[in-house]
Amino acid sequence: MKINRKRKIESAITSSESGFALIIVMLVLVMMTVLGLNAIMTSSTDIQISGNEKVAVRALSIAEAGLNHGMRRLRGQTFDTLLAGLVDENSKYTLIDGTTFDSGTYKVYLRNNYQTDGGDAGKNMYNSDGDNRIIIRSEATYNNITKVIESEVERIASDFPIVAGISIAGAVEEFEVEDYSVRISGNNTAPPSGSGNWPSTTCSAQSGIAVKDNTAQTTINTAITNGKVKCNTSPASQTTISGAGGSSCGNAVDVNDTSLSNLGTITQTATDLMKYADRTITVQDDQDDNVTMSNISWGTFDNPQITVVDFKNTTGERELRIEGNSTGYGILIVNAASNEGSELDLRGNFSWYGVIVLTNYGEADLDNGGNISIYGGLLLANSGDGDADSEIELKGNVGIYYSCAANQRAQNYSALKVQSWHEVSS
Repeated sequence: MKINRKRKIESAITSSESGFALIIVMLVLVMMTVLGLNAIMTSSTDIQISGNEKVAVRALSIAEAGLNHGMRRLRGQTFDTLLAGLVDENSKYTLIDGTTFDSGTYKVYLRNNYQTDGGDAGKNMYNSDGDNRIIIRSEATYNNITKVIESEVERIASDFPIVAGISIAGAVEEFEVEDYSVRISGNNTAPPSGSGNWPSTTCSAQSGIAVKDNTAQTTINTAITNGKVKCNTSPASQTTISGAGGSSCGNAVDVNDTSLSNLGTITQTATDLMKYADRTITVQDDQDDNVTMSNISWGTFDNPQITVVDFKNTTGERELRIEGNSTGYGILIVNAASNEGSELDLRGNFSWYGVIVLTNYGEADLDNGGNISIYGGLLLANSGDGDADSEIELKGNVGIYYSCAANQRAQNYSALKVQSWHEVSS
Protein backbone atom coordinates (compact mmCIF):
# COMPACT_ATOMS: atom_id res chain seq x y z
CA MET A 1 0.00 0.00 0.00
CA LYS A 2 2.80 2.39 0.81
CA ILE A 3 4.48 1.70 -2.46
CA ASN A 4 1.33 2.45 -4.45
CA ARG A 5 0.71 5.62 -2.49
CA LYS A 6 4.26 6.74 -3.16
CA ARG A 7 3.87 6.02 -6.83
CA LYS A 8 0.63 8.00 -6.91
CA ILE A 9 2.32 10.98 -5.26
CA GLU A 10 5.26 10.80 -7.68
CA SER A 11 2.85 10.55 -10.62
CA ALA A 12 0.86 13.57 -9.43
CA ILE A 13 4.07 15.60 -9.05
CA THR A 14 5.24 14.61 -12.51
CA SER A 15 1.85 15.45 -14.00
CA SER A 16 1.87 18.82 -12.21
CA GLU A 17 5.34 19.65 -13.56
CA SER A 18 4.30 18.69 -17.08
CA GLY A 19 1.24 20.91 -16.85
CA PHE A 20 3.31 23.84 -15.61
CA ALA A 21 5.80 23.40 -18.41
CA LEU A 22 2.98 23.29 -20.91
CA ILE A 23 1.62 26.55 -19.53
CA ILE A 24 5.04 28.17 -19.87
CA VAL A 25 5.40 26.90 -23.40
CA MET A 26 1.94 28.23 -24.26
CA LEU A 27 2.76 31.60 -22.73
CA VAL A 28 6.01 31.77 -24.69
CA LEU A 29 4.19 30.89 -27.89
CA VAL A 30 1.54 33.54 -27.22
CA MET A 31 4.21 36.16 -26.56
CA MET A 32 6.12 35.22 -29.69
CA THR A 33 2.90 35.35 -31.69
CA VAL A 34 2.08 38.79 -30.32
CA LEU A 35 5.60 40.03 -31.03
CA GLY A 36 5.47 38.57 -34.54
CA LEU A 37 2.12 40.16 -35.26
CA ASN A 38 3.36 43.46 -33.89
CA ALA A 39 6.46 43.27 -36.07
CA ILE A 40 4.33 42.52 -39.11
CA MET A 41 1.97 45.38 -38.32
CA THR A 42 4.91 47.72 -37.70
CA SER A 43 6.56 46.65 -40.92
CA SER A 44 3.30 47.13 -42.84
CA THR A 45 2.85 50.57 -41.28
CA ASP A 46 6.42 51.53 -42.13
CA ILE A 47 5.92 50.36 -45.70
CA GLN A 48 2.69 52.31 -45.92
CA ILE A 49 4.33 55.44 -44.46
CA SER A 50 7.26 55.06 -46.82
CA GLY A 51 4.86 54.63 -49.72
CA ASN A 52 2.88 57.70 -48.69
CA GLU A 53 6.08 59.70 -48.38
CA LYS A 54 7.13 58.66 -51.87
CA VAL A 55 3.71 59.59 -53.22
CA ALA A 56 3.88 62.96 -51.44
CA VAL A 57 7.37 63.66 -52.78
CA ARG A 58 6.23 62.77 -56.28
CA ALA A 59 3.15 64.97 -55.97
CA LEU A 60 5.37 67.85 -54.83
CA SER A 61 7.65 67.26 -57.79
CA ILE A 62 4.65 67.45 -60.12
CA ALA A 63 3.59 70.71 -58.45
CA GLU A 64 7.07 72.10 -59.11
CA ALA A 65 6.75 71.09 -62.77
CA GLY A 66 3.46 72.99 -62.87
CA LEU A 67 5.14 76.04 -61.37
CA ASN A 68 7.90 75.94 -64.00
CA HIS A 69 5.31 75.50 -66.75
CA GLY A 70 3.45 78.52 -65.42
CA MET A 71 6.64 80.59 -65.43
CA ARG A 72 7.19 79.75 -69.09
CA ARG A 73 3.57 80.53 -69.92
CA LEU A 74 3.85 83.93 -68.21
CA ARG A 75 6.67 85.10 -70.43
CA GLY A 76 5.32 87.45 -73.04
CA GLN A 77 2.10 88.29 -71.17
CA THR A 78 1.36 91.41 -69.16
CA PHE A 79 0.20 90.92 -65.58
CA ASP A 80 -2.52 93.57 -65.90
CA THR A 81 -4.15 91.71 -68.80
CA LEU A 82 -4.25 88.44 -66.85
CA LEU A 83 -5.59 90.04 -63.66
CA ALA A 84 -8.21 92.25 -65.35
CA GLY A 85 -11.03 89.69 -65.15
CA LEU A 86 -10.74 88.99 -61.40
CA VAL A 87 -13.79 90.16 -59.46
CA ASP A 88 -12.60 90.04 -55.84
CA GLU A 89 -9.67 89.13 -53.62
CA ASN A 90 -10.69 85.44 -53.56
CA SER A 91 -10.84 84.98 -57.33
CA LYS A 92 -7.94 83.67 -59.37
CA TYR A 93 -6.98 83.44 -63.02
CA THR A 94 -6.59 79.95 -64.48
CA LEU A 95 -3.29 79.93 -66.33
CA ILE A 96 -3.12 76.16 -66.99
CA ASP A 97 -6.34 74.18 -66.66
CA GLY A 98 -5.12 70.66 -66.07
CA THR A 99 -2.01 69.04 -67.53
CA THR A 100 -0.88 65.43 -67.13
CA PHE A 101 2.71 64.98 -66.00
CA ASP A 102 4.56 61.96 -64.60
CA SER A 103 1.29 60.02 -64.05
CA GLY A 104 -0.16 62.95 -62.10
CA THR A 105 -1.91 66.21 -62.95
CA TYR A 106 -1.46 69.85 -62.13
CA LYS A 107 -3.34 73.10 -62.49
CA VAL A 108 -1.80 76.56 -62.29
CA TYR A 109 -3.53 79.74 -61.12
CA LEU A 110 -2.61 83.41 -60.73
CA ARG A 111 -3.59 86.13 -58.30
CA ASN A 112 -2.16 89.50 -57.41
CA ASN A 113 0.37 89.66 -54.60
CA TYR A 114 -1.11 92.92 -53.30
CA GLN A 115 -4.11 91.25 -51.72
CA THR A 116 -1.86 89.43 -49.25
CA ASP A 117 -0.77 92.70 -47.62
CA GLY A 118 -4.05 93.11 -45.76
CA GLY A 119 -3.80 96.89 -45.64
CA ASP A 120 -6.03 99.47 -47.26
CA ALA A 121 -3.46 100.08 -50.00
CA GLY A 122 -3.81 96.53 -51.26
CA LYS A 123 -7.51 96.05 -50.67
CA ASN A 124 -8.70 96.87 -54.20
CA MET A 125 -5.66 95.73 -56.17
CA TYR A 126 -6.74 92.17 -56.99
CA ASN A 127 -7.30 93.02 -60.69
CA SER A 128 -4.46 95.47 -61.36
CA ASP A 129 -0.69 95.01 -61.11
CA GLY A 130 1.19 97.75 -59.32
CA ASP A 131 4.68 96.38 -58.67
CA ASN A 132 5.52 93.89 -61.45
CA ARG A 133 4.87 91.00 -59.06
CA ILE A 134 2.32 88.21 -59.09
CA ILE A 135 1.51 84.99 -57.19
CA ILE A 136 1.64 81.70 -59.10
CA ARG A 137 -0.18 78.77 -57.44
CA SER A 138 0.42 75.21 -58.64
CA GLU A 139 -1.93 72.45 -57.42
CA ALA A 140 -0.80 68.90 -58.19
CA THR A 141 -2.40 65.52 -57.52
CA TYR A 142 -0.75 62.11 -57.67
CA ASN A 143 -2.34 58.89 -56.40
CA ASN A 144 -4.95 60.85 -54.38
CA ILE A 145 -2.28 62.97 -52.68
CA THR A 146 -2.46 66.74 -53.38
CA LYS A 147 0.41 69.17 -53.01
CA VAL A 148 0.19 72.95 -53.46
CA ILE A 149 3.02 75.41 -54.10
CA GLU A 150 2.81 79.19 -54.22
CA SER A 151 5.54 81.44 -55.55
CA GLU A 152 5.82 85.21 -55.76
CA VAL A 153 7.32 86.12 -59.13
CA GLU A 154 8.74 89.46 -60.25
CA ARG A 155 9.08 90.57 -63.85
CA ILE A 156 12.49 92.16 -64.44
CA ALA A 157 11.93 95.33 -66.45
CA SER A 158 13.44 95.42 -69.94
CA ASP A 159 12.09 98.72 -71.18
CA PHE A 160 15.03 99.64 -73.40
CA PRO A 161 14.34 102.92 -75.24
CA ILE A 162 14.20 101.72 -78.84
CA VAL A 163 13.26 105.02 -80.46
CA ALA A 164 14.79 104.52 -83.91
CA GLY A 165 16.34 101.93 -86.18
CA ILE A 166 19.60 102.70 -84.36
CA SER A 167 19.34 104.39 -80.94
CA ILE A 168 22.58 105.78 -79.48
CA ALA A 169 22.46 106.68 -75.80
CA GLY A 170 26.19 106.99 -75.14
CA ALA A 171 29.44 107.84 -76.82
CA VAL A 172 30.54 106.30 -80.11
CA GLU A 173 33.95 106.89 -81.61
CA GLU A 174 33.27 105.64 -85.13
CA PHE A 175 30.13 105.14 -87.17
CA GLU A 176 30.89 103.86 -90.62
CA VAL A 177 28.50 103.14 -93.47
CA GLU A 178 30.53 101.76 -96.34
CA ASP A 179 27.89 100.84 -98.92
CA TYR A 180 24.76 102.32 -100.43
CA SER A 181 23.16 98.89 -99.94
CA VAL A 182 22.96 99.46 -96.18
CA ARG A 183 19.43 100.19 -94.96
CA ILE A 184 18.60 101.96 -91.69
CA SER A 185 14.91 102.65 -91.25
CA GLY A 186 12.85 104.20 -88.50
CA ASN A 187 9.59 103.43 -90.29
CA ASN A 188 7.59 100.77 -88.47
CA THR A 189 8.47 97.64 -90.44
CA ALA A 190 6.77 94.28 -90.10
CA PRO A 191 9.16 91.29 -90.03
CA PRO A 192 8.95 89.12 -93.15
CA SER A 193 6.31 86.44 -93.45
CA GLY A 194 7.61 83.07 -92.42
CA SER A 195 9.48 84.46 -89.40
CA GLY A 196 6.45 84.27 -87.09
CA ASN A 197 2.81 85.12 -86.58
CA TRP A 198 3.45 88.79 -85.94
CA PRO A 199 0.51 90.98 -84.90
CA SER A 200 -0.26 94.09 -86.88
CA THR A 201 0.85 97.28 -85.14
CA THR A 202 0.09 100.96 -85.62
CA CYS A 203 3.22 102.44 -84.06
CA SER A 204 4.31 105.81 -85.38
CA ALA A 205 7.36 106.11 -87.60
CA GLN A 206 10.58 106.97 -85.78
CA SER A 207 13.85 108.48 -86.94
CA GLY A 208 16.30 106.26 -88.73
CA ILE A 209 18.95 107.13 -86.13
CA ALA A 210 18.43 108.79 -82.76
CA VAL A 211 21.26 110.16 -80.59
CA LYS A 212 21.59 112.10 -77.35
CA ASP A 213 25.29 112.36 -76.64
CA ASN A 214 27.03 115.34 -78.27
CA THR A 215 30.04 113.26 -79.24
CA ALA A 216 27.77 110.70 -80.90
CA GLN A 217 25.98 113.49 -82.76
CA THR A 218 29.27 114.77 -84.17
CA THR A 219 30.27 111.23 -85.15
CA ILE A 220 27.01 110.64 -87.00
CA ASN A 221 27.19 113.97 -88.79
CA THR A 222 30.72 113.16 -89.91
CA ALA A 223 29.58 109.78 -91.20
CA ILE A 224 26.76 111.41 -93.16
CA THR A 225 29.13 113.97 -94.62
CA ASN A 226 31.98 111.64 -95.51
CA GLY A 227 30.35 108.22 -95.84
CA LYS A 228 28.12 106.62 -98.41
CA VAL A 229 24.97 107.90 -96.77
CA LYS A 230 21.74 109.09 -98.36
CA CYS A 231 18.65 110.16 -96.49
CA ASN A 232 14.99 109.68 -97.43
CA THR A 233 15.77 109.57 -101.14
CA SER A 234 13.69 108.18 -103.94
CA PRO A 235 13.61 105.47 -105.16
CA ALA A 236 13.76 103.54 -101.91
CA SER A 237 16.38 101.16 -103.33
CA GLN A 238 18.89 103.99 -102.95
CA THR A 239 17.83 104.98 -99.46
CA THR A 240 20.37 104.42 -96.70
CA ILE A 241 18.70 106.22 -93.77
CA SER A 242 14.94 106.75 -93.69
CA GLY A 243 12.27 107.49 -91.15
CA ALA A 244 10.08 110.20 -89.75
CA GLY A 245 10.88 113.85 -90.17
CA GLY A 246 11.17 114.72 -93.83
CA SER A 247 13.61 114.45 -96.70
CA SER A 248 16.89 115.72 -95.28
CA CYS A 249 19.48 113.87 -93.24
CA GLY A 250 18.94 116.36 -90.47
CA ASN A 251 15.38 115.11 -90.11
CA ALA A 252 16.03 111.41 -90.67
CA VAL A 253 18.45 111.60 -87.73
CA ASP A 254 17.05 112.78 -84.39
CA VAL A 255 19.95 114.58 -82.73
CA ASN A 256 18.48 115.27 -79.29
CA ASP A 257 16.19 112.46 -78.23
CA THR A 258 15.46 112.84 -74.52
CA SER A 259 14.37 109.18 -74.29
CA LEU A 260 18.07 108.33 -74.43
CA SER A 261 19.09 110.69 -71.62
CA ASN A 262 19.38 108.23 -68.75
CA LEU A 263 22.34 106.10 -69.79
CA GLY A 264 22.78 104.77 -66.26
CA THR A 265 19.27 103.30 -66.23
CA ILE A 266 19.84 101.63 -69.58
CA THR A 267 23.12 100.00 -68.52
CA GLN A 268 21.60 98.93 -65.18
CA THR A 269 18.68 97.31 -67.01
CA ALA A 270 21.16 95.39 -69.15
CA THR A 271 23.11 94.33 -66.06
CA ASP A 272 19.94 93.09 -64.34
CA LEU A 273 18.83 91.08 -67.37
CA MET A 274 22.26 89.50 -67.72
CA LYS A 275 21.70 87.72 -64.41
CA TYR A 276 18.72 85.86 -65.85
CA ALA A 277 20.01 85.19 -69.36
CA ASP A 278 18.83 82.05 -71.12
CA ARG A 279 22.33 81.70 -72.52
CA THR A 280 25.67 83.43 -71.97
CA ILE A 281 28.65 83.23 -74.32
CA THR A 282 31.76 84.31 -72.42
CA VAL A 283 34.88 85.53 -74.22
CA GLN A 284 37.93 85.75 -71.93
CA ASP A 285 41.62 86.68 -72.13
CA ASP A 286 42.80 83.07 -72.11
CA GLN A 287 40.90 82.37 -75.34
CA ASP A 288 42.12 83.04 -78.85
CA ASP A 289 41.61 86.54 -80.18
CA ASN A 290 38.62 85.41 -82.25
CA VAL A 291 35.85 83.05 -81.25
CA THR A 292 33.77 81.79 -84.16
CA MET A 293 30.29 80.28 -84.06
CA SER A 294 28.31 79.04 -87.06
CA ASN A 295 24.64 78.47 -87.83
CA ILE A 296 23.38 79.54 -84.42
CA SER A 297 19.74 79.55 -83.35
CA TRP A 298 19.06 81.62 -80.25
CA GLY A 299 15.39 81.55 -79.34
CA THR A 300 12.29 81.15 -81.48
CA PHE A 301 9.18 83.16 -82.24
CA ASP A 302 7.26 81.21 -79.56
CA ASN A 303 10.13 81.41 -77.09
CA PRO A 304 12.19 84.60 -77.44
CA GLN A 305 15.19 84.51 -75.16
CA ILE A 306 17.78 86.68 -73.47
CA THR A 307 21.24 86.01 -74.92
CA VAL A 308 24.40 87.60 -73.54
CA VAL A 309 27.79 87.90 -75.20
CA ASP A 310 30.08 88.84 -72.32
CA PHE A 311 33.63 89.96 -73.04
CA LYS A 312 34.63 89.31 -69.47
CA ASN A 313 37.50 91.49 -68.23
CA THR A 314 39.32 91.31 -71.53
CA THR A 315 42.41 93.51 -71.79
CA GLY A 316 43.02 93.20 -75.51
CA GLU A 317 40.99 93.05 -78.68
CA ARG A 318 38.54 90.16 -78.72
CA GLU A 319 35.94 89.18 -81.28
CA LEU A 320 32.95 86.86 -81.43
CA ARG A 321 32.26 86.09 -85.07
CA ILE A 322 28.97 84.52 -86.14
CA GLU A 323 28.90 82.95 -89.58
CA GLY A 324 26.67 80.77 -91.72
CA ASN A 325 22.87 80.86 -91.55
CA SER A 326 21.84 82.15 -88.14
CA THR A 327 18.67 83.43 -86.47
CA GLY A 328 17.73 84.84 -83.10
CA TYR A 329 14.63 86.08 -81.28
CA GLY A 330 14.53 88.20 -78.15
CA ILE A 331 17.15 90.41 -76.52
CA LEU A 332 20.86 90.15 -77.39
CA ILE A 333 23.18 91.99 -74.97
CA VAL A 334 26.81 92.51 -75.95
CA ASN A 335 28.74 93.58 -72.86
CA ALA A 336 32.40 94.61 -72.84
CA ALA A 337 34.04 95.49 -69.55
CA SER A 338 37.28 96.69 -71.17
CA ASN A 339 37.94 99.83 -73.18
CA GLU A 340 39.72 97.75 -75.81
CA GLY A 341 38.00 96.55 -78.97
CA SER A 342 35.45 93.89 -77.99
CA GLU A 343 33.41 93.22 -81.07
CA LEU A 344 30.38 91.26 -82.22
CA ASP A 345 31.14 90.46 -85.85
CA LEU A 346 28.10 89.33 -87.84
CA ARG A 347 28.66 87.68 -91.22
CA GLY A 348 26.82 85.40 -93.57
CA ASN A 349 23.03 85.30 -93.37
CA PHE A 350 21.99 86.59 -89.97
CA SER A 351 18.46 87.57 -88.91
CA TRP A 352 17.54 88.95 -85.49
CA TYR A 353 13.98 89.67 -84.37
CA GLY A 354 14.02 91.86 -81.30
CA VAL A 355 16.57 94.12 -79.65
CA ILE A 356 20.38 94.13 -79.81
CA VAL A 357 22.03 96.16 -77.04
CA LEU A 358 25.73 97.11 -76.94
CA THR A 359 26.74 98.09 -73.39
CA ASN A 360 29.88 99.61 -71.90
CA TYR A 361 32.47 99.36 -74.69
CA GLY A 362 30.69 96.84 -76.91
CA GLU A 363 31.06 97.16 -80.69
CA ALA A 364 29.27 95.78 -83.71
CA ASP A 365 30.67 94.96 -87.13
CA LEU A 366 27.94 94.01 -89.59
CA ASP A 367 29.91 92.89 -92.59
CA ASN A 368 29.23 91.76 -96.12
CA GLY A 369 29.19 88.26 -97.57
CA GLY A 370 25.50 87.62 -97.01
CA ASN A 371 22.32 89.29 -95.79
CA ILE A 372 22.09 90.73 -92.28
CA SER A 373 18.70 91.87 -91.01
CA ILE A 374 17.68 93.25 -87.63
CA TYR A 375 13.95 93.79 -87.04
CA GLY A 376 13.31 95.62 -83.80
CA GLY A 377 16.21 97.93 -83.15
CA LEU A 378 19.90 98.35 -82.31
CA LEU A 379 20.74 100.24 -79.10
CA LEU A 380 24.22 101.52 -78.29
CA ALA A 381 24.62 102.29 -74.59
CA ASN A 382 28.32 103.00 -74.34
CA SER A 383 29.21 104.27 -70.90
CA GLY A 384 32.83 104.98 -71.86
CA ASP A 385 34.34 108.36 -72.64
CA GLY A 386 34.99 109.87 -76.03
CA ASP A 387 38.30 107.99 -76.35
CA ALA A 388 36.58 104.63 -76.02
CA ASP A 389 37.17 102.23 -78.87
CA SER A 390 33.44 101.89 -79.59
CA GLU A 391 32.42 101.49 -83.20
CA ILE A 392 29.57 100.53 -85.49
CA GLU A 393 30.59 99.40 -88.95
CA LEU A 394 27.98 98.61 -91.60
CA LYS A 395 28.95 97.11 -94.92
CA GLY A 396 27.14 95.14 -97.61
CA ASN A 397 23.54 93.95 -97.53
CA VAL A 398 22.70 95.12 -94.03
CA GLY A 399 19.23 96.17 -92.93
CA ILE A 400 18.34 97.60 -89.52
CA TYR A 401 14.60 98.21 -89.26
CA TYR A 402 12.60 99.71 -86.43
CA SER A 403 9.84 97.14 -85.83
CA CYS A 404 7.28 97.80 -83.14
CA ALA A 405 6.01 94.19 -83.21
CA ALA A 406 9.46 92.60 -82.87
CA ASN A 407 10.57 95.11 -80.24
CA GLN A 408 7.47 94.68 -78.08
CA ARG A 409 7.53 90.90 -78.28
CA ALA A 410 11.19 90.75 -77.27
CA GLN A 411 10.80 93.11 -74.33
CA ASN A 412 7.55 91.53 -73.11
CA TYR A 413 9.41 88.22 -72.89
CA SER A 414 11.70 89.60 -70.24
CA ALA A 415 13.13 87.64 -67.33
CA LEU A 416 11.02 86.40 -64.42
CA LYS A 417 12.60 86.21 -60.97
CA VAL A 418 11.26 83.99 -58.16
CA GLN A 419 11.16 86.15 -55.02
CA SER A 420 9.73 83.52 -52.66
CA TRP A 421 8.54 79.92 -52.74
CA HIS A 422 6.60 77.88 -50.17
CA GLU A 423 4.39 74.84 -49.85
CA VAL A 424 0.77 75.47 -48.88
CA SER A 425 -1.32 73.10 -46.78
CA SER A 426 -3.89 71.54 -49.11
